[in-house]
Amino acid sequence: MSYPLCLKPADWPVIDQQRWRDARLMTNFLSGPRPARKWSPKRCRIVEQGYGQWLSFQARNGQLDPAQSPEARATPERIEAFVTQLRQRVASESAAMMLQGVQRMLAVIAPAHDLSWLSVAVSNLKRLAKPSRDRLAHMVDPRQLYHLGLDLMKEATRNPDQGGYHASTMGRDGLMIASLVCCPVRIGNFTQEPYPSGSGPTMGGDKGGCLG
Repeated sequence: MSYPLCLKPADWPVIDQQRWRDARLMTNFLSGPRPARKWSPKRCRIVEQGYGQWLSFQARNGQLDPAQSPEARATPERIEAFVTQLRQRVASESAAMMLQGVQRMLAVIAPAHDLSWLSVAVSNLKRLAKPSRDRLAHMVDPRQLYHLGLDLMKEATRNPDQGGYHASTMGRDGLMIASLVCCPVRIGNFTQEPYPSGSGPTMGGDKGGCLG
């Protein structure tokens, strides 16, 4: 039987699927903490991809026992073979990212099991990883970007009659560029709305206040 390079969650062993669902469940005051409850969808996908490749690797090598616990399958010998296979087909940075996905998944679906050695392996692999391309060669001097942002804002205020929409978007773009240069943040955080529609801070805040 042939297996894809990455097993989708629906194709994981039942025990792995159940534990992953439990790790993301909402909690109440009677249950314990769910470590992956606040993970973003993007982070969940990245972790699922790494873990899916780990499970597929075991399946292709006849090592995937559906009845075995996820932590029991994660032995140093298997992890070393998995990383060796990864580095033969992907860049070293990608291999480190995939292994980190495995480590993060096991940390939330087997929280009581000591896998500190796997965290060390991830750190070591990251240190050994070499970028697949020179990113610095394509970077623009931040000072040039900052002055570009200022110039766009000045141009927007200088020519407001060229069209309100055009001037507004030019000023907005300039402000975004200058702001990101001065205070770099993740693009997802920078563009998201402060609060979802229909929600927001209440008078009680985080201190357990009540509304009449």
